[in-house]
Amino acid sequence: MEAKIGSFRLRHGFYRPRRGRSLKRILTDAAMMLLVAIAVLYFGDLAAPPGLHIGVSVIDGDSIRDGDRRIRLYGIDAPEIRQQCRDGAGRAYRCGDAARAALEGLIGAQEIACQVVDTDKYGRDVARCQAGSLQINREMVRQGWAVAYDRHSLEYMIAEAEARRARSGVWQGSFQRPEDYRREHQERGRGRAGTAYWLNDE
Repeated sequence: MEAKIGSFRLRHGFYRPRRGRSLKRILTDAAMMLLVAIAVLYFGDLAAPPGLHIGVSVIDGDSIRDGDRRIRLYGIDAPEIRQQCRDGAGRAYRCGDAARAALEGLIGAQEIACQVVDTDKYGRDVARCQAGSLQINREMVRQGWAVAYDRHSLEYMIAEAEARRARSGVWQGSFQRPEDYRREHQERGRGRAGTAYWLNDE
């Protein structure tokens, strides 16, 4: 795990001893200021979101990439890239592409901080990620471009209920839950002679 310590500057300039103060008192005050500066640097860093600070590219609505490393967003499940949903007027649209675009919009060009909580069976880190003060996992669910992955976590159920009430994202019309979509297509793939079709986004 890595974390970056931001630049630190004493706001009040350099320490200037007052006239008439003893050398012992001056040295004591200087030592105290040094300890305070060290504490601010140390605890200020701990206050930042724990985990790896990275610049990433977006794979889909719930996966990102840092170089060769793939990271799955914890507790959420977004439509697959090839998945289609229907909007409020019943028109089909590529909700997997829309979910990826939403995640790209949340991250933008920012550096994000990810806290790894697990490793999945495909060797990917499973993580909560944050861009500034924005918790990305929760926001994807709140905007309706991912659902709470309740088989693994109940953490984002409230955000999903908010999205459903507001008819945001995929909730504007009808859609198949990503987990069900994967299962259906895996079963179809097994029935195709000579075809190995599978999705590894469980």
